[in-house]
Amino acid sequence: MSDGMNTMQEGISVESIKSQIRKQELTPPLDELAEQYEERVGIRDTYVWKWFRYCFTFGTLDCVPDRRLEYVATHKSVLSMYITLIDDLSEVQADKASFREAKKIPFDHMTADTSDADVDSEYLEFMQEVWETVERLFEEAPRESEFRDLFEFDFKQTLHGMEYEYLVNDSMEITNEEELMDYTQHNMMILPAVDVDMMYSPAFDRRETHVVRKTAYRCQRLARMSNWLSTWERELEEGDFSSPLFTEAVEKGVVSIDEFESFDESDSTGSATELVAAVRDAGIEQDLEDRWQTQHSRLRSELPEADSVDLESYLDAFDTVYDYHMASKGLK
Repeated sequence: MSDGMNTMQEGISVESIKSQIRKQELTPPLDELAEQYEERVGIRDTYVWKWFRYCFTFGTLDCVPDRRLEYVATHKSVLSMYITLIDDLSEVQADKASFREAKKIPFDHMTADTSDADVDSEYLEFMQEVWETVERLFEEAPRESEFRDLFEFDFKQTLHGMEYEYLVNDSMEITNEEELMDYTQHNMMILPAVDVDMMYSPAFDRRETHVVRKTAYRCQRLARMSNWLSTWERELEEGDFSSPLFTEAVEKGVVSIDEFESFDESDSTGSATELVAAVRDAGIEQDLEDRWQTQHSRLRSELPEADSVDLESYLDAFDTVYDYHMASKGLK
């Protein structure tokens, strides 16, 4: 890929990227939550929280004042921890009962039932603590009330996308590329993150919200494809088939639904090796890389203008995010 590999082309190696992320400090209150996560959940390595924290430093609208940048990056990282927790309930643990209750936590009109014998009450209690931290951080956002309704709408789309992934893993015969892209792009949480940026940006012109959202929506698709390209092999080993690479493999007759459904999780490495080879040999991974490049080029050529925010620099960040996704294969 040409434009999509700018960071690598400038001489920053994969090992350098991983080293930068590992050196990233987790600022309060993310540091304490990461420690609590390790003690109480422990599914993900600390690398993933450092990855979020590092990438949000440059993946933020430039209208956020410099003095607020570190705080906003931490805020969005804590929000990403919540999303990761609920995502793992769906994809890694396939815990439908806990997933159903976890979706209620962010909304005042609903209360998660942690007393149900079918749910993982300790996991849900930790999720509740993470969300309470998200809310406390919102108290510092000067324009929170202006964009809160928009944030809640966008966050609901994120949860809907995760529910669709759950349905795919439960019944793979429903999956198709159109719905995967429409629904699960929201799992990248780009639009909610932009809402948070605008909440912290006193000089942002609210009248330009539409051009920011249009750009962020399209960047969200780029982020989704970057994520798929960097995680599909790990997800396959976990028995998670909610990726368009697998959908395309079925549609092309490379792999059958029966082969996915009979995936041997007790021998996940051996089973995954065969399926990975089949997908890669069919050129499906390369197809998705080419689509990333095509959509990125089109977005750059059609980038709208704005006075209170630099959308070109925002798009540039997704070149770098691609590199950081690919450099972190198997680590997040």
